[in-house]
Amino acid sequence: MAACGLVALPVAVHFLDKERIGLWSLISQMAGYLLFLELGVGAAAGRMLAEPLAANEQRGIDRAWSTLLTILAAQAALITVVGCCLTFWLVDCFKIPLALAGDARFVWVGMTLMHALSFPMRAYTGVLLCQERFHWTLLISGCTPWINLLGFAAMLALGWGLRSYVFAALVVNLSQFAWMRHLLRQGPHRLHYQPSYASWQIAKPILGYSASIMLWSIAPAIVGSIPSVVLGRTLGLESVSLYMVSYRAPQLVAMLALRSYHAFYPKLQNLHVTAQRDRFLRVFRLATALSLAMSGLGLVVALWVNRYAVGVLSRPDYYAGDWTTLWFVLGFLVMAWGEHLGTLFIIAGKAKLVSVALLVEVGLMWVFASWLCPRYGMAGVAAAIALTPLLVRIPYYAMVGPRSCGFSLRSLYGNAAVVLAAALLLILGTFLLFHPFDFPAAKSLGALSVLAAAAGGTSSCRRSWQDVVALRVRKVES
Repeated sequence: MAACGLVALPVAVHFLDKERIGLWSLISQMAGYLLFLELGVGAAAGRMLAEPLAANEQRGIDRAWSTLLTILAAQAALITVVGCCLTFWLVDCFKIPLALAGDARFVWVGMTLMHALSFPMRAYTGVLLCQERFHWTLLISGCTPWINLLGFAAMLALGWGLRSYVFAALVVNLSQFAWMRHLLRQGPHRLHYQPSYASWQIAKPILGYSASIMLWSIAPAIVGSIPSVVLGRTLGLESVSLYMVSYRAPQLVAMLALRSYHAFYPKLQNLHVTAQRDRFLRVFRLATALSLAMSGLGLVVALWVNRYAVGVLSRPDYYAGDWTTLWFVLGFLVMAWGEHLGTLFIIAGKAKLVSVALLVEVGLMWVFASWLCPRYGMAGVAAAIALTPLLVRIPYYAMVGPRSCGFSLRSLYGNAAVVLAAALLLILGTFLLFHPFDFPAAKSLGALSVLAAAAGGTSSCRRSWQDVVALRVRKVES
């Protein structure tokens, strides 16, 4: 998906100007807010359907299926009404130029309808999960961004301009619906929708469960939209396009590094459930050190080449600046650290504990970004996104997360802290070496930072190797 986003950039730059690209980004972020009205029901669909599908009791299946589709249909109608009511507010709030107002209204209403049409497919995903065919959902989610890109490029080439975004989303919805409908017909269960079967007794516990999931997922979605909203209101649509294009390469590097950590999650979950504490401790330390090291090295490369990457993907005038790139890189390093700490809550089954902390962090991030943007521009917004987690989420995760799994912070993160410090020194040292500063000591400080990072990395490698040897000995003994 991230790779598809990179490919989409030169296509958009070829057909659209900076203001239209900024408007495209802004509306896609704002329309995403409407999805919060779904309240996490789609994510809870598997839990709602699991028992009746496992029992293979047709009436129970039909009652659960009818209840789920009724809830999702009501939510789809709700976001349609809310989205249409906000149409004229959107144009006035962000001071969208009169020449773009028509496109803005069309795309906003169109994306509202596309989101509403996507709601029933969330129920299909729940069925595939319960039937142990979730790999199809992953395959579909991997293919649909490319279908969207092909539709978007084709419509742009035909001269539809910004409105191509809506028609591409319609193509995606239709293809997803046809694909999932076919998969359900090939499955072992038959699903019948009867409105009279919808039951509040079934809906009530699921809505409570889904609300807790929503609180976990809503914060990252809002964080992703803060730059577009703040920049769009303060500096105009062009700044949104510069910000969006410039952060793509660091984002791709960070996402790829986190993939290596996510690969360890099933094993960590199994070790925790089976109470293999020593193995859990060593595997967790290895996974965290590996992921943070990959994040640090990858982000250093992104810091170094981002200016050239922006020139290749779009044009050099889309580059947001060296300081903004530095804050992007630091922000993604902080994000990686928070991801590792937050995983402990999921493994321990205590996701509700972090909801309040995340919402407080989002509020502070809005305040800091709005305050720094008029003073420091895009770099100020990027700094707010990078630094706010250090005030709320990271301290809370560090204090509570390890205890939720029965460990101390030092036992889990002693080695990872060394890797994190080495990555931070390497990033700052690289910036001092390659950014033109007025004072001569900058390059000396940069060289010292890189040497210190190398020393810390060497120490961390030695500790990680000890964990590897211990795990191999345990495996041989067992």
